[in-house]
Amino acid sequence: MNQRPALTMRRHLKASPERIFRAWTMPEMMLRWWGIAGSQTLVAETDLRVGGAFRVAFRSADGERHEVGGLYRRIVENRTLVFSWA
Repeated sequence: MNQRPALTMRRHLKASPERIFRAWTMPEMMLRWWGIAGSQTLVAETDLRVGGAFRVAFRSADGERHEVGGLYRRIVENRTLVFSWA
């Protein structure tokens, strides 16, 4: 059987599903929190539709730039967000 690597994360947060969904899908919200402690988020772009892409870049406190992106695979507003990560 040939399976692709996968990671499923589940968290219980003291915030509404709507607020969490916006934090992960709205660039202006992503700019506020993305990255590690002491980093600066430089870019946040989303095309929120199945098959659409996202991209986020941040600079760590030591000046190193990091970037991640992927494609949205499943979207159920305020409930489910499945995406690739590269």
